Amino acid sequence: MARDYNERCGEYYYKESDLKAVRLEVEKYRDQIKQKTREEVQAKGWDKPAKK
Repeated sequence: MARDYNERCGEYYYKESDLKAVRLEVEKYRDQIKQKTREEVQAKGWDKPAKK
């Protein structure tokens, strides 16, 4: 998913003020973001080894 995003959006630039605002917002909600990410990874089975 990260590679796909980087290929499509790698040339996009943010205004410095926007980037700062988003970083502050992420920091404010960091624990909630991490928990939701863990839940999604488990729900999709991405935490399991790939079957061969």
